[in-house]
Amino acid sequence: MATEEEMSKQKRTKRSSESQSSHPPPRSFMSLPHDVVLNCMARISRSHHSIISLASKSFRSLLASPDLEALRKPEKLLYVCLSLKDNPSWFVLSPAPKQKLIPIPSFPNFPNQHPNSSTVVSVGSDIYLIGGSVRGKRSRRVFLLDCKSHQWRQLPKMRVSRKEAAGVVTNGKVYVTGGCSNVYNDTENFGEVYNPKTQTWEPTVTEMGRKQLFRVKTGRGLGCLVDVEINHSLAQYLIMVFNGTLRCGGPSRTVRASGLEELDSNYLISVANPGGGSRVTVWWKTYNTKECKTEIWCAEILIEFLPPSKFKGTVEWSENVFTFQGCESGDPDLLLHSALVTHS
Repeated sequence: MATEEEMSKQKRTKRSSESQSSHPPPRSFMSLPHDVVLNCMARISRSHHSIISLASKSFRSLLASPDLEALRKPEKLLYVCLSLKDNPSWFVLSPAPKQKLIPIPSFPNFPNQHPNSSTVVSVGSDIYLIGGSVRGKRSRRVFLLDCKSHQWRQLPKMRVSRKEAAGVVTNGKVYVTGGCSNVYNDTENFGEVYNPKTQTWEPTVTEMGRKQLFRVKTGRGLGCLVDVEINHSLAQYLIMVFNGTLRCGGPSRTVRASGLEELDSNYLISVANPGGGSRVTVWWKTYNTKECKTEIWCAEILIEFLPPSKFKGTVEWSENVFTFQGCESGDPDLLLHSALVTHS
């Protein structure tokens, strides 16, 4: 016969069991109705896909689902390639309100290293990495980054080896001009065009791309062209980083942009205009020597013209977008490539 102590213990065990049965364990997200899961996932920016896909195989399968893609709204995302510890690394910038760089799969070994001085353009949700310099030689190789799956693949080679070529996308085709040996000047191979539908390169005599992707070395960083409204019409001006500050130059002179006091610390490294128009992104580093960390900062700036001859830069946002361990010496070019990708 059970003692009083044993009976009391049995009652406590029974009450505990009843309590647990009345409060079942929480359901997992994937156990919710399928349409609820899809609607929730459709509200998450594509920039977070690489992180979400690490959760489980079920999430990876869901992210690749056509049903999910059909529910999504169009989205534009900025992809950048930064030089970190002399190693080119690709990222996608998460949207506001808290912009952060999210790493994506690194450039594959095809078997070459990541080329330098390549031309980068975007077509829809694809980024093209064209030519460049590998081990000091111009390259014909072309790679494509599918920004939906974040997978790289190699495309047919160009007809001519190129580095620092001008490039532009027109009617879904990729045009590249120059960047080749002088022997091709004034020949049909000075420029060529790639058709994604036929996956072929053909010669072209067009000068497309020279103006749109104008690049100039400025000692520290690169310059880019922006469209500035002057007297109700658009004019292109050169924006550059010069000795750590942002400057805006006209056809005959360079004028330092005003309105950028909070960024005027002589430490800007790179500037780019990935989306066209009047906005640029500027990039720089700061160092935490005590903790031996490097911070990557980015700001988006709207460039406006103030008659009669001044330019105004308005900082629309500025964030520490990435931090990594280590303090680099010197300031090499930070921003290697940038492209604005449209997910429709």
